[in-house]
Amino acid sequence: MELLVWSLIVGPVIGLFSSGYIRVIGRVSHHRVSGWHILVALPLALGALGLIGIEYPQLFGNGKDMTHSAFLGEGGFALLFALFALKPLVTALCLESGAAGGLFTPTLSTGAVLGGFLGMAWSLAWPGSSVGASAMVEAAAMIGASMQAPLTGLVLVLELTHSGFQIMVPMMAATVVATAVAQHVDGYSIYSARLSAA
Repeated sequence: MELLVWSLIVGPVIGLFSSGYIRVIGRVSHHRVSGWHILVALPLALGALGLIGIEYPQLFGNGKDMTHSAFLGEGGFALLFALFALKPLVTALCLESGAAGGLFTPTLSTGAVLGGFLGMAWSLAWPGSSVGASAMVEAAAMIGASMQAPLTGLVLVLELTHSGFQIMVPMMAATVVATAVAQHVDGYSIYSARLSAA
């Protein structure tokens, strides 16, 4: 019951964050470096990522490992908050510099660590709450809202984790609310926001 209440409270937060995330992805896609400038921008961006990664090696790669850790409820407040703040920034930096890469797993990992962070805060108000379950719920909500495809977000998280069926109702509630908020704010997805750059 506590997870459902939490999902309804935090769903709008994820929806608003997803809207901002979509705008950032659209902006960097429209201003992406091209031509010979990539030879300068890409090493600088990857060098910056390398320096940040000395302190936060979880940022390297697509985010699968940090998602897995969040689903297990691992990490503290400071680490989860830092990963939540930094993953979208380094993803945007790399995209804008001309690097090729997908958006699905970085979006999933951002939702997972944000969910873990907010879940830890919620467990202080409601002791016994599962941080891992919170991370799964918010990962689905982030994917659903960012892709503007709530059913797809749910199915993908369930398929990738091979679990979560026992928390399906809170997951559905957070995903539907987050998607509705993101749709109301802009109506774009992480994919449609990039279309005009092509």
